[in-house]
Amino acid sequence: MPITVQWDNPEHTVLYQRLEDDWSWAELHAAMHQIREYLDAAAGPVDSLIDLTGMTKIPPGAVHHVRPLLERHASTGVLVVFGANLFARMMAQMMQRIYPRSRDLLRVVDDEAAARAALAEIQQARLLRPD
Repeated sequence: MPITVQWDNPEHTVLYQRLEDDWSWAELHAAMHQIREYLDAAAGPVDSLIDLTGMTKIPPGAVHHVRPLLERHASTGVLVVFGANLFARMMAQMMQRIYPRSRDLLRVVDDEAAARAALAEIQQARLLRPD
């Protein structure tokens, strides 16, 4: 299956998403529906580790599908992306320039170890931050 979504921890505070080549927009929208169901059931913020190490290309027609992907659920936490190719990194940088608030919501790092370290830092800061 080119797109997988699963809980990364027993507390259900982190989702692990993996995208591999040959996924379709229909599969991505189905995965987004599944993610929304997880978020609807969440008791608090849900962060995501997004693994793009197996993805080297994006299907045609991205312009028509990007807008729904930018909609944030109330329980969406920080998205930590790793293994992104140059094009995906450039897209993330462009989004951060256009939407400065996204800098707090999206991190792009090199590998899974860096992603897990960044996520641990984010979650620790969240615990220390007064409400």
